[in-house]
Amino acid sequence: MTKQGNTFSFNRNFLHFARRERSVGIPTQYTRVNNGREMNKRGGRPITFYLTIFLMLTSAFLYYSNSSLKLELEFKTDEINDLNDAKLQKMAAIDAIQIELERTEEERNNLIDDLEAANESIETKNKQVEQLKIDLGQLESDNNVLESEQERLKDDKLVAENQLVDLNQLRQRVNELENLVEEDKDELQKKNEDISKLQKDLEDAEKLAAESADKSSAPAPKIISLEAKPVQPESFEPAPVEQESVENDEAVEEEEMQSTENEVSTQSASSTRKTVTEDKLEDDSDFSLLDENGELRDDFDEQKDDFP
Repeated sequence: MTKQGNTFSFNRNFLHFARRERSVGIPTQYTRVNNGREMNKRGGRPITFYLTIFLMLTSAFLYYSNSSLKLELEFKTDEINDLNDAKLQKMAAIDAIQIELERTEEERNNLIDDLEAANESIETKNKQVEQLKIDLGQLESDNNVLESEQERLKDDKLVAENQLVDLNQLRQRVNELENLVEEDKDELQKKNEDISKLQKDLEDAEKLAAESADKSSAPAPKIISLEAKPVQPESFEPAPVEQESVENDEAVEEEEMQSTENEVSTQSASSTRKTVTEDKLEDDSDFSLLDENGELRDDFDEQKDDFP
């Protein structure tokens, strides 16, 4: 039993390992003997008992704490392992995401390059469109110029057709004039033949006059020269011959003079007509619109204004 005033005491048989034999030591001032046991002055248990209890409790607490710490450590280790696995999975996912990001970045760069190329192509197409617009405007202006040129060519064609009509008329005139010239040539040739005949007749008359002069001992008459202009023959007085021969000679000379004057006048008229015809031909040749091949001349546009 515990005494009054003890704060902590219990039955000695409560703990078998707390029992101890009776102390055989010499009691001191700090202890007293009670029923053969060493007690402190306050009447409590010895300090070793309490130390033993404290150590036991401490051991139990430490054991419990160690067990709980081991369990917690195992739990934490499992959690750490799970976290490591999750970390590895996340790192693998991060690597995959990084690879995907790099691939996406490459695709982005490729798309940027394609976009830049498309922009350059669009700019080139825009420039080509602008150039095509400029070319279209130029073509429209050229088309307008061509239309005006076509209208002018139509007008020139009409003028050329009119000039061709005039040219045909001129050709007809030229042909008529050529026919007239040919006729005049034929007439002139005939006249020349007549003149040659008259010349022969004059020579015969001269011979006859010479013979008559020889017979009459008189000077021979002069020969009348046939020229383009009418020439009056010099008069001469033959020596007195027989009346019939003189009258015949005078009649022949008068006929020859008249025929000569007629021939000369005809020849001068023909030469005058020929001169006028040649002048007309020369004037017409100045306005000739055809070349040697019968085609329009190169300076047709320059000559057409001067064409009558």
